[in-house]
Amino acid sequence: MLLHLLSKTIKCQSNNLVIFFADSITEAMSNNNEEFSFERLETAVRNIDIAAGSAQILPALLGEIKTFCVCGIAR
Repeated sequence: MLLHLLSKTIKCQSNNLVIFFADSITEAMSNNNEEFSFERLETAVRNIDIAAGSAQILPALLGEIKTFCVCGIAR
């Protein structure tokens, strides 16, 4: 397998949040056969209190995804 990766430099400030994710996140399926989608991921990220610290970000995102997959509900 041959991978072609792009390189880009971005300036981040102390209040910025950068999230790396695999497509398995946005393609996670609900019981209704709906994908979690990039739009739902973006909404979930925007609703996270990043001031609470990085240790809270992953559990908050995983909670949103699990709730969606089990109940088909995105908050």
